[in-house]
Amino acid sequence: MHKDDQMTPKERSKALSEGKDIDRLPIDLSLAVYGGDLIGVTNRELRSSAKVFAQSQIKAYELFGHDSLSTDFNLRSIPIALGAQVSDPETSIPAILVPPLKEINEIDNIDLSLLDIKYDKGLRKTYDGINFIQDKVGDEVSVSISFTGPFTVASGLIGTEKLLKAVRKDEEGVFKLLDFCEKAIIQVATNFKDLGLSVCIPDPVASGIVLGKKKFDKFVLPTTKRIVEKLKEINGPGICYHICGDTTSILSSMADAGMPAVSLDNAVDLEVAKKEIGDRVIIVGNVEPVKVVHSGTEKDVEEAIKTCFKKAYDSKLGYQLGPGCDIPLGAPIENIYKFMEVGRKCGKWPIDPKNFE
Repeated sequence: MHKDDQMTPKERSKALSEGKDIDRLPIDLSLAVYGGDLIGVTNRELRSSAKVFAQSQIKAYELFGHDSLSTDFNLRSIPIALGAQVSDPETSIPAILVPPLKEINEIDNIDLSLLDIKYDKGLRKTYDGINFIQDKVGDEVSVSISFTGPFTVASGLIGTEKLLKAVRKDEEGVFKLLDFCEKAIIQVATNFKDLGLSVCIPDPVASGIVLGKKKFDKFVLPTTKRIVEKLKEINGPGICYHICGDTTSILSSMADAGMPAVSLDNAVDLEVAKKEIGDRVIIVGNVEPVKVVHSGTEKDVEEAIKTCFKKAYDSKLGYQLGPGCDIPLGAPIENIYKFMEVGRKCGKWPIDPKNFE
């Protein structure tokens, strides 16, 4: 347990679920990308080994005492397992160079059994990393895994440009592709059954700016709702939804997806979100990760966190502090220490608004 806390993250989560007193509100840090900086390895080295990635997460927990650790299963993992060609940069995140499909109808030729831990090295690496983390600190803190949302998986399989073109001209093909993505995500999730993981569903390509509410409700929401119900059966009820960008126009639809928590990009006004969906989901977010945490001062971090609390601390179903997206490589460690310091003060239980005036 971190020296500045009175409860472990697991104790805190259990007490919250039972309506009991806690020491402070949970704090998310989203350090999947940043972890290499903490143990002195490059991003390529970080993603090359289950043990190295796990060590980065354990080190982060030792330093900061945040409430959930990450895995290296990411937005590109399913397309990679199904044949996507990707870059392998030394110091940044890989990108898909050639997707597995040239046309949607080629989806009939892809074998879903490839998404099994027996065959896919990426799944095995993630599984081994989770076990390494749980062996070391699993009695104190939970591990969170991201199962990428269906629209972003679809874009990784055929390319974003072709997917968005199909949304306009080939609705039947899009539904066929999303149906496959639904099956793929559930197939992946079964590999991690009974590990006690919390789950995040990030779906950045489904942003309200890209699709708009009408198309989101038509293409993304039905598939996502089915996935959520199946993930609750496989992994349990702890699921959080995150879509990058300004999702103000689709907030109600995101709440309709059935997840208990919604993580919001910094482009969304927390006060607006609180009023629209705060009575339906826990709100998570949304300190600006680049401008504030990466490129700002400690004072900037403090002011941003106080603003988040002022806007959302009294949200009906609860509020949890976090960044608007993953904290990027190169963020000063002093800013992350400040994030936790101010988060602990503002989130001290029972909540006192004087702590963030």
